[in-house]
Amino acid sequence: MSQENASDDFDWVTAQARCSAAMMFERLRTRVREDVQRAGTCRFVVGEAVYSDWELRRMALEQLFFEESEEPE
Repeated sequence: MSQENASDDFDWVTAQARCSAAMMFERLRTRVREDVQRAGTCRFVVGEAVYSDWELRRMALEQLFFEESEEPE
């Protein structure tokens, strides 16, 4: 912080204590976690369509699991 922008009662001790590598990493980690939580639900985009993960799994496996196969008799 430049001296021109600092007030006469600037708490430089607290500011310096918050500027350790461990504190900065923790602050970054916390803010990234908050960003991820705000970003909410991820979706798969296939062409123009948007699918959740369960829909994509269903599309891939439904026929395999639930369609009758034609087995030779």
